[in-house]
Amino acid sequence: MATMMAQAGHIVMAGQEVRMVEIPADAGCSYGIFESIHAAASSQIFADQLKRAVSEHHGHAGPAFVAQLADPELRPRLIEQTRRLIKQFVNTNVPTQSAGQVARVADRFGLVAAAGELCIELGILPWPEGEAFEACHKCFKAWIDLRGGVGNHEAEQAVAKVRHFIEMHGESRFTLLSPGIENSGYNKTINRAGFRQQVGEQTEYFIFPEVYKSEVCSGLNPTYVTKVLVERGFLATAKDGKPQVEKRLPGIGKTRVYHLTAGFLAGGVSQYEEKETAMRQAEVVNMAVKYSV
Repeated sequence: MATMMAQAGHIVMAGQEVRMVEIPADAGCSYGIFESIHAAASSQIFADQLKRAVSEHHGHAGPAFVAQLADPELRPRLIEQTRRLIKQFVNTNVPTQSAGQVARVADRFGLVAAAGELCIELGILPWPEGEAFEACHKCFKAWIDLRGGVGNHEAEQAVAKVRHFIEMHGESRFTLLSPGIENSGYNKTINRAGFRQQVGEQTEYFIFPEVYKSEVCSGLNPTYVTKVLVERGFLATAKDGKPQVEKRLPGIGKTRVYHLTAGFLAGGVSQYEEKETAMRQAEVVNMAVKYSV
């Protein structure tokens, strides 16, 4: 989904990422999507064998499972067991520092794992106990790896978007502020997005408001991007707490700009890191408690 949307000039939002979970179509075992080809001569031959088997045998396990779930004598126990299995999956596979988005996706993988384990217990699937859990664990881990970690996707996306703009245009579209040097023909800035200034070995950037909103934050909510940058200490604020600061610039005079602090490209740690971690831990705990009652 991310690749297709990127080709169309769009980006994947966190909500879409949670609703449409992407799993790489490569098991990493040299057999394409398969971990094992079970003595077949090649992945293609195994795929053909599997296709023939599915065409001959399908529609057996589903109805049998539904029949068990619909049994009024079995239903209470199966519901309780499903909750327990989902809780077990979430507790086992979701790190405590994970964002709520990760916990919600784990909840869905946990439901699939629970269904598989119930089918094994009921004799519907001829798999060893734990097989469904292990399969869902691998798929969930592959999703996390493809996603890029267990953090808040929207926040990381916001920082990455701004960082990408600076990496692309930091030299060409930001006039260097140097004492006594004007923007002459020798250092003329085409399509200027703002100014930059050296602070030791690092650089800080002063971005024009309209460029910031229409280009730097393109495709994202500028208000949210600003909130994330301020929280992480990447964006300076004025004395009144507003995200735009006043800066006297050559040829322009005193004006309001967005001030990216020195060291932004080098990364940095959010001043609210402990608070965010605690909130993520609470979300994971709440997800687990949900299935304990």
